[in-house]
Amino acid sequence: MRTPLAGIIGSLHVLDHMDLSSEAKKYVQKCVVSAERFKDVVNNSLSDLAGNHDPQKKINLSLGLGLPDAIVCNRKVLSQTLFCLINSALEIFPDSDVTAGVKLDPPVDDNSLIAFYVSGEGCVPVFSGGSFSGCLEQNAKVIGGELYFE
Repeated sequence: MRTPLAGIIGSLHVLDHMDLSSEAKKYVQKCVVSAERFKDVVNNSLSDLAGNHDPQKKINLSLGLGLPDAIVCNRKVLSQTLFCLINSALEIFPDSDVTAGVKLDPPVDDNSLIAFYVSGEGCVPVFSGGSFSGCLEQNAKVIGGELYFE
């Protein structure tokens, strides 16, 4: 199941880098996000079948000080990005609880920066170099965000 899905996702990424109309690119990007989400469902289902699912795993929420009452943004894209971020954290830190948080970073050039982050313990080796899922990379790009691994 994973191999054909990886081929579809890879082909969509190639298509996304081709010279397409902006309307066509939007549809390719939607397909990438949908395929990445489906990949996550397949991976989780296969993990459940293999008995690798830990129903006791917690996702904690951490809110920093000084956050604004509201963030003006595309709510759908932001929610997709946060979903991908938390899902990536569950893959990156498979043996620990995960904390998802938001904090206000120091201003840069009079612009306030809001940072969304995840943390956990016992990082999977493949992620130690800062590899992110295509879903997360795509959504961060759409909202003008940056990804980094620490």
